[in-house]
Amino acid sequence: ENLIDEIISHLKYTGKDYSSNLVVFPGKRPSHFLRKAIAGKIKGSFIPPSIFSMDEFVDSTYEEMHSKRKLETIDAVAILHEINKKAFRPIGGDTFLPLDSFFPIGLKIYRDIEELSIEGIKPVMVKQIEPFTGEAIPEHTLKRLQSLSFLYEEFYKLIEERGRSTRSLRYRALSEGVAQSGLDSYERIIFAGFYAL
Repeated sequence: ENLIDEIISHLKYTGKDYSSNLVVFPGKRPSHFLRKAIAGKIKGSFIPPSIFSMDEFVDSTYEEMHSKRKLETIDAVAILHEINKKAFRPIGGDTFLPLDSFFPIGLKIYRDIEELSIEGIKPVMVKQIEPFTGEAIPEHTLKRLQSLSFLYEEFYKLIEERGRSTRSLRYRALSEGVAQSGLDSYERIIFAGFYAL
């Protein structure tokens, strides 16, 4: 099926007003094609539906429910660097103590802990696998895993204390509190173009 035609067939409207619909795509580009197709159908101006990418939808809805500002990636890496410097066993020993040396690995660590967080894996769960990995994982890799669980735990504690949020925290907060999100103001909500796994 043509995705845009399929969406249009499900939209509710009154005259040229499509504002009672919310459409969420995985990315930003499809919104342009949807607006263009509606304009072609109406052959004029119209009030469009609310159209978001998934990340825009989460951010917008989260900000209506909470006041915590979103943490930028560069700030997250700086916080991880701060935590790593104070750690009993910092990742890479003295190698990554300068911020410019830490930055590339800090980006990777931030992506990894965000993935763990968005999946609801708690820092204690990362720690719990350590006893089972002694034989299977080389010692120096195991030390990195222990450091990762420390960074993971301390990072989100610090974020909470500073009243900030990350992408993963926003996704989780919205998934847990969708009933209070105010989405009932829309007559029709369409999530389109996602793969169902």
